[in-house]
Amino acid sequence: MSSIGQAINRTDGPLKVTGAARYAADHALPRLAHAVQVQSTIAHGTISSIDSAGAMSMPGVILVMTHLNARRLPAGGKAAAHQPPTGRILNLLQDANVLYQN
Repeated sequence: MSSIGQAINRTDGPLKVTGAARYAADHALPRLAHAVQVQSTIAHGTISSIDSAGAMSMPGVILVMTHLNARRLPAGGKAAAHQPPTGRILNLLQDANVLYQN
């Protein structure tokens, strides 16, 4: 008997529609940290300075990661499981350059 094309009952349906379903975010884990990414408001430029003192003084903040304290990527961002497309380099937080990449 094939299930392809056949209607099936969603065993999780009643829990989801009543709001009783538990999702991954509903489980409290010890020492769980959250991240918030703040992107540049410009497409091209150079970072002249970052004042992270206000953010670092907030309760619970562990780190404000910038190009100044991020780990360096292996092979200058060119290390990948497969050869990256020509001209593509992973450059996340590697220098003060702001470059739009799609």
